[in-house]
Amino acid sequence: MSETVPQGFSWSATRHGMFESCPRAYFYHYYLALGRAKDADRVRSFEAKRLRSMTSVPMWVGSCVHDAIEGALKAARAGKPFALDQQSEALLDRMRRDYRESRDDLARRRRDYRNCVRFHEHEYGPVPSPEQWKQAADDAVGMFEAWAKMPYLEELREVTSEQILGIEDLDSWVFHGVPVWVKIDLAFRDGEGRVHIVDWKTGRKLTPDNPLQMTGYAVYAERRWGTKLESLAVREIYLRREEPEKWCQIDARSIEAAQERILESIRGMLGVLDDPAVNVAVEEDFPPAPADGKCRRCFFRAICPEKLILE
Repeated sequence: MSETVPQGFSWSATRHGMFESCPRAYFYHYYLALGRAKDADRVRSFEAKRLRSMTSVPMWVGSCVHDAIEGALKAARAGKPFALDQQSEALLDRMRRDYRESRDDLARRRRDYRNCVRFHEHEYGPVPSPEQWKQAADDAVGMFEAWAKMPYLEELREVTSEQILGIEDLDSWVFHGVPVWVKIDLAFRDGEGRVHIVDWKTGRKLTPDNPLQMTGYAVYAERRWGTKLESLAVREIYLRREEPEKWCQIDARSIEAAQERILESIRGMLGVLDDPAVNVAVEEDFPPAPADGKCRRCFFRAICPEKLILE
């Protein structure tokens, strides 16, 4: 790639998805909120930072489940016993605490947007009913308990600590000078030397075969651990489905296609920067992509002058 890569620029599957969905929301998230917008109003930049830290109820449910699984796996790695009732109750306690923080808007009151939860639903409405909040908590506990019945704790106990390659570890690999960030839910090497990469899914829909996220994991495994494709097993686990396991068929052709797509995405992101040598952006260079459902779900509705009329 001949383009200049500015310091501080990186790529991830999440970043790619936001850029494709709405470049204006991408600008707010990665530039205005982080102080990288040219000639930006300080008050509006601070508001973007606050909104960037919000979550939605579906995203929150997924995060709670992932965090509970991460805690259980790390406890198992340390040789601690697994008590499902206690850990399910701890998950509920965390969700109750998060709910109260958002309901009382502690993030704004304490000016602590990173550590206090604020829901999109409390910010913009409609606020879920008590029955809907209970259903969200039941869904989270149900997915965690469904996961606990799967064989992953036992698999982890059967390997040595050296064979456990990662549990929710944030890392990156470099592609054409650009850091590509990955966060693998679970990676371990079995007794035959095969590397397993496992990704928990809390949504209801199956993702397409060979999404950029999973092929990116395969490239990372080759570069980080020297894992060849024939020694790699990648699977997605859909915790809401009766048949949760989906194996990802990743081969050299899909890897090549993914790298081409990532390169195209990187070029698209860099191509709209005001100065290719500096990771600074101008709002007008990132056109909005308004759509009714998308605008209603957007965290940045409060500051976006291009949003649809939603009232």
